Amino acid sequence: MTYTLIIDEQQTNTVILPATLQAAGQTAAAFGSLVTPCRVISSPRLVDRVIVAHDVARCLSIPFAADVHVFLTDETVHFGPLVGILTAGFTKSLHRPVGSRSFFFAKLLAQEKQVGGFAFLFGAPHIDWENGMTNGYFYTERGWERHTVPLPNVVYNRLPNRRVEKEETFQTMTKTLQTTYGIPIFNGCFFNKWDIYRRLALHPKAQPYLPATSAHVTQHTIEQFLARYREAYIKPADGSLGRGIYHVVKKTPMNADSAMKAEKYKQCCFRPPWRCGIICSLMRRFTAMSSNKRCRFLPSTADRLISAFTLTKTNTAYGK
Repeated sequence: MTYTLIIDEQQTNTVILPATLQAAGQTAAAFGSLVTPCRVISSPRLVDRVIVAHDVARCLSIPFAADVHVFLTDETVHFGPLVGILTAGFTKSLHRPVGSRSFFFAKLLAQEKQVGGFAFLFGAPHIDWENGMTNGYFYTERGWERHTVPLPNVVYNRLPNRRVEKEETFQTMTKTLQTTYGIPIFNGCFFNKWDIYRRLALHPKAQPYLPATSAHVTQHTIEQFLARYREAYIKPADGSLGRGIYHVVKKTPMNADSAMKAEKYKQCCFRPPWRCGIICSLMRRFTAMSSNKRCRFLPSTADRLISAFTLTKTNTAYGK
């Protein structure tokens, strides 16, 4: 259940809870990583509201009134949750703080009104480690706003790519949040497709939906897959956004004209995709092709495959 948090300018050093949240000796209030001592009482006049005195709200850096969840521990009443969404690529514009991705994050942050709590967008430069605070971006009815709040209860990782994720700044930051402050981080890193496959393969309910997959992508592997399935996909194990995906299709033997064209393709310089990827059989329910352009690559060391398959690079929304 959520409660409407009201900041009262008349009350001082007090938190008032509804009768359904019976105060039982709590002597402090918490928001994110901040805790402040205060008087905590219950009132039968309140049903779906909690009242926080203005000085308590200021000590906790609660940015504005909102619908929140309330959690009681032995000594503390917690308001929240306070969720930080970690990303990178910030601009100087308050209207579009992360450029073209601002609209996506605005829709994501707008969900807090339905589920309750506070959610904000932040990056490494926005953390004040000395005071344990974050100057984050909130999306409100008035648009984007910046507010200084405590370090969050939980962090949702939405870094844009693996390159940023591997930077020392972000590695150190996420480690400090987890070890020093005990803040859990969800979606901790970009996934490896082969690792995901191995994990799913351990679950009986998932097994029927998994395509045949191999991490050892060689000429022999491709021949085996084409002999059995006629079509397959080759994907970089650490790729994302549909980049570097190839659709392999078994074809009928070539005639003389096709062989001459294939010889021209062989002379094109293009790195074989199976050096660093995984191969899986085609499952139409889970795979979508949006391009049928012939790739310029045919392996110069595999002449007999020229008449066996065509290699098509495909852009797909399911590439990550």
